[in-house]
Amino acid sequence: MSSMSGEWQCTECNSLNAVHEDFRDDETGHISECLDCGFMDVYREKTDTGKIIEDYQGHKHYYNNEKYSGTSLLKINNKDLKKNGWTVVPDGVWFGIDYAESHKTNVLALLTDLLNLDTDVEGYNFLVCAYKEEKDDE
Repeated sequence: MSSMSGEWQCTECNSLNAVHEDFRDDETGHISECLDCGFMDVYREKTDTGKIIEDYQGHKHYYNNEKYSGTSLLKINNKDLKKNGWTVVPDGVWFGIDYAESHKTNVLALLTDLLNLDTDVEGYNFLVCAYKEEKDDE
């Protein structure tokens, strides 16, 4: 993936406490987010066809995961995920990979096995909701 990120001035509240990322791989587009008011500008299209995948401007994008009152709260719910085309995994799934062995692990193949994913598609996007560091007891 090729991407470039930097500062951005919010087009809604003019705050400079905002970030912007341009990206290009199998998708081309940008994500801009104001960390003060929560406004997001998200644009994604298929690089090879130019087909628009997403064109969103507003305050209630499902990428947002912070309540802008200063407390960090995960605001992801099954209804919104489904409404935006995500398949919800009812009981979740766990997997772990060590850095030492990561070059031997195909994460997509692992998740395909765990979730019984269809392999007759171009690819998948995943929404990672949590992670935990693993440390040696040495």
